[in-house]
Amino acid sequence: MKNDLDCILKHSIQLEPYLETAVTESIEYLKRVFEYNKLIGKTYFESKQVFSKPLFLKEENIAVSLHILDTKYCDGKMNPDSGPVLHHHDFYEVNYIYKGGVTNYLPNTVFHQDEGQILLMNPYAQHTVQTDDEDTLLFNIVIKQGFSATILNNPALNNLSVANLFLDTSLGMSPIQPYLIFQNEPEIQLILHQMIVEYYQRQPYYQQRLYAKFIDLWSMFARQKNRERQQGDKSNYPENMVEILNFIREHYADVTLNDLSKRFGYSTHHLSLNIQKHTGYKFNEIVSKFKMQNAITYLLYTEYSLNEIVDLIGYKDVGYFIKMFRKNFGISPIAYRNQHK
Repeated sequence: MKNDLDCILKHSIQLEPYLETAVTESIEYLKRVFEYNKLIGKTYFESKQVFSKPLFLKEENIAVSLHILDTKYCDGKMNPDSGPVLHHHDFYEVNYIYKGGVTNYLPNTVFHQDEGQILLMNPYAQHTVQTDDEDTLLFNIVIKQGFSATILNNPALNNLSVANLFLDTSLGMSPIQPYLIFQNEPEIQLILHQMIVEYYQRQPYYQQRLYAKFIDLWSMFARQKNRERQQGDKSNYPENMVEILNFIREHYADVTLNDLSKRFGYSTHHLSLNIQKHTGYKFNEIVSKFKMQNAITYLLYTEYSLNEIVDLIGYKDVGYFIKMFRKNFGISPIAYRNQHK
């Protein structure tokens, strides 16, 4: 089976025929980004934020772009001259390296990624990449957060929900960990190639076909992590810690450390130490992250007022919420909503 898939990839789904289209569209995309940032009064590198509007074409929920910065395909004027510039965005991003390699930069982590690895980046994570050389080909498959939440939270697919993927016991990572790494297996690579080709061909109903392949891709990601769990990955969370983190996620608006301690039978001191040991974050930091991420969802996908959002996510003071939001995202909640609407 593996040899059959390798053969299909080698002879049937090469991406070179689509490279010219990918480069042209990526240049046009960067131009739209620069124009959009002019409208909000900041350069692309000053904003440190990638907005959905310039990236997704009308009616698109899934898009593909070729990373051309620091490659031979990009006008040098578009490249930053101050080294890696961290940015964030409000969509999921699958980074697939077709050729070469990149160095990924995050606030507290730097790691290399080559053709054998696939990176899934969580929304709102601060990050950037730098290519190994000018010939590197890095494709970004991006998925709107609201769309992914809708399609994967279908009851028939509950084990594939985004929350479960980032919280499942097989992952061995923090609930607010910014990324996941998957091995580039032939079956996964085949799906990625199909998605990239489907996108650039843009035949009728291409988005619907991308939706189906997206679920297939998510299933393969979950299956790979499940195998790692069965093989006894030492980095997995203890089962009770998964339950604790899921409880925090579901009750972030009003959960307290004292209530959590009583529910799971620990002293507050022991539970606090345990949470930080396994996640790298303090209890209050995890709650705050969940509040901020849910605030973003309400800002972008509802018409709730700021007072209503503050009440829903469990803050008592609008002024404090605005202060925390600025600390996390660099702008006010209303400005964020206006920029993304």
